[in-house]
Amino acid sequence: YVGSGPSTDLLQRYINAASQSIENYLGRALGRTVITDAAPEALPGTGEVWLRLRHYPIESITVIREGGEELDEDAYSITEAGVKGRVYRAGGWSRSVGTTDPITLMPDNRRPVNTLEVEYVGGYLLPGQTPPDPDTSIPLPADIEQACIDEVCARVTRPAGSSHITEETTPGGWKRKFADASKVA
Repeated sequence: YVGSGPSTDLLQRYINAASQSIENYLGRALGRTVITDAAPEALPGTGEVWLRLRHYPIESITVIREGGEELDEDAYSITEAGVKGRVYRAGGWSRSVGTTDPITLMPDNRRPVNTLEVEYVGGYLLPGQTPPDPDTSIPLPADIEQACIDEVCARVTRPAGSSHITEETTPGGWKRKFADASKVA
């Protein structure tokens, strides 16, 4: 592909599409994110000792508020479980009660009230990003980065509309032939 490869813009589109596909598959954002007081992560209390945050690994926690009150930072800890997005509190996190159903005016515990707010830095340092603190920033795992590279390479070598499959036969004996996309005008 020397001299005839895809443009930089097309490669960036492939990288963005592959990255988004991986995040969709994993069900979470991977990139380093700073969650601030402008939009803290709001969570219901589970009553358990572990609190799972959405953006992990957890790099640092600025503040956790429970019922609007700031917790002393000695009240919780990030251990190696922070890599999995969990914050530990020995006495457990308060259990959120449900909202009141607007029609029946009965408690509805299926919709718990968010009683915890967390401001923190979490997620992986993505390729090409400069770490603000090399000692605490965690780079994207090599296997996830390689999956993205493999997906981009597949898009470059087999652009949309092209396929190496020329025909198929179903178990019932039905056959279908495909036109060669490179020869279709």
